[in-house]
Amino acid sequence: MEEIIHRIDNWSIIKLLGGTAAVLALVLGWFSKYFIRRLDQRNQHSFDKRLEEIKGAITKGNNTLNTTIGSYLSSSQKILDKKIQAYETLWASVTKLKGDMAQGIFFVHDIFPYKWFAEHSSFEKLNNNRNLGPAIRAYSIDKNVTVLLDNYKQIEACKPYVTDKSYMRYYAYQAVIGRFTHEFIDAYSNRKLYCWKEDSHLNDIIKVILTEEEIKNIYDLELGSITRLVNLLEYKILEDIRSTLSIKDNTEDTISYLKQIESILSATVQKNTLL
Repeated sequence: MEEIIHRIDNWSIIKLLGGTAAVLALVLGWFSKYFIRRLDQRNQHSFDKRLEEIKGAITKGNNTLNTTIGSYLSSSQKILDKKIQAYETLWASVTKLKGDMAQGIFFVHDIFPYKWFAEHSSFEKLNNNRNLGPAIRAYSIDKNVTVLLDNYKQIEACKPYVTDKSYMRYYAYQAVIGRFTHEFIDAYSNRKLYCWKEDSHLNDIIKVILTEEEIKNIYDLELGSITRLVNLLEYKILEDIRSTLSIKDNTEDTISYLKQIESILSATVQKNTLL
């Protein structure tokens, strides 16, 4: 044994140690690659799992969005149908009110200047007119005013589906025609002529709907002022109907709602992604 030991010189020791180091390096290299591969596999598995979770969140969000949009569009269409039906009823009532007006009373104001009705002899002249007198005397409050009030009742059921502005304008339209007709017939039965511009109650109704400039323009007219007033109120109602049922406005409301829903869902998905 001692002879073997003596035969191992320094060079032999170096070669021995070098071979061992190479083997050790090889073993360490193999273990290193093994651990790296295992680590990559674990990271890939974790990544794939997280990716599937994100995909699931996005799919869930899309399904929620689609369901919400479908529900909203369905509800919107039902409400729009109700609105259209309500405004059809309202406009039919407007045209019926106009048809039920005591036309002779309004006609008189179209052919005689307003100041004529304040003259003392005007009642006798009108009442003795062989064409206009009998037509005016044929009107009565029970017949010509009651029908206007009955026409108003059907609008009550439409209130939930028309705007407050539309309802107020319709009410003013009906009130102006109703009061004008009632007061004219009542005054005529007492051998007087009704001067509607001096009626403070009628003026209060008009002020709710019209601007001061619009009222002034109407009151400055000598001929046909009451007819012009009725036509202007009718136009105001029609203007609001067109605005309320505008495709552009309804589309903008839908787009605004969908953007809000999309923003909420996007925020939810982004929050889940960061977790």
